[in-house]
Amino acid sequence: PGTNARVSVDTTHLFSGCEQGRPELGCIKVKYVRSDTTVVAYLGRMQDDGTTHAWSAPSSWMCSTKGRSNRVDLFAQGSHTAEQLLESAESGNSVMTWIIRVLGFIVAYMGMRAFFAPVEALVAAIDSGLNLFRCIPIVGWLLHFLGDVLRGAVG
Repeated sequence: PGTNARVSVDTTHLFSGCEQGRPELGCIKVKYVRSDTTVVAYLGRMQDDGTTHAWSAPSSWMCSTKGRSNRVDLFAQGSHTAEQLLESAESGNSVMTWIIRVLGFIVAYMGMRAFFAPVEALVAAIDSGLNLFRCIPIVGWLLHFLGDVLRGAVG
């Protein structure tokens, strides 16, 4: 509205503010494709006007009404039963759960290493300080051994 933008359409693109093959500053190019799908499976709630919304389990099923975990809104290309749609969603959730677990473990490990890095540096300094007393008979050897034990326990 309020502009004199040129709009052209071909089989897969819509151009606004420019001509096809001649891009300019401010040109908007939208690419669209048409699906060849003729059958879809849907598990959810369909409105009278044909729009779809997620179906929410009632609270009598002991599902939380505040979260999104009780909502079902599944689409799949092709003809599928409700059981097949649910199995597909469950397997996808299982894979994502394991990915999140592995990433969580890696992040926790890195966090612990970063948190204890100053402690490890302090123990290394203490070990180096205790090694200075090696020249003292018996006590020096014990202090050196204690420094090695500390260093081995920390890192």
